[in-house]
Amino acid sequence: MRFEVLRLAEGPLHPFELGDFRLTVNGRSIDSSASPRLAHMIHLSLCDLIEGLLRMADGIDAFALNGADSSFRLDVRRRRYGVSVFDEKTRLDDTPLASLIEAVRQGLEAHFRDAPIEDREAPVIDELLRLRQALNRLD
Repeated sequence: MRFEVLRLAEGPLHPFELGDFRLTVNGRSIDSSASPRLAHMIHLSLCDLIEGLLRMADGIDAFALNGADSSFRLDVRRRRYGVSVFDEKTRLDDTPLASLIEAVRQGLEAHFRDAPIEDREAPVIDELLRLRQALNRLD
C-alpha cells in the first residue's frame, strides 16, 4: 500500500497549494490527478484525512473526505476484515486500518521531506503539523 501527495507547484510548500492524492493498494489506485476537477488544496485535505483516520482509530465506523475546493471525494468505511477505501469510480481492496494509517504517515513524511515549508505559522500548516504529531503517536 502506498499513499502519495502530488504537488502541482515547485519550491516551498504553500499553505493553500493545489495538488492531488494517490492511494495504491494491490496495484489498483485512487488518483485525483486523473482529472483537473479533482485537484484540491492538499494541506487542508491532509488535515481532514488525518482527522478522519484518528477518529477511526478511536472507533468510528466511517468518514468521508471532501477535497477542499474540489470535486474529489474519498470514503473510508470499516468492514469485517479491515477498512474499505473508495471514490466515485474505484473501490480498493479492504486493508487493515493500521496499514492505511502507516501508508498515510509515510506519504506525509515524504511530502515534508521533499520541500521546505513556506510559512509554519499559517493556521493550516500549524494544524497539519499538530495532526502529524497525533498520527505519529498511534501504535
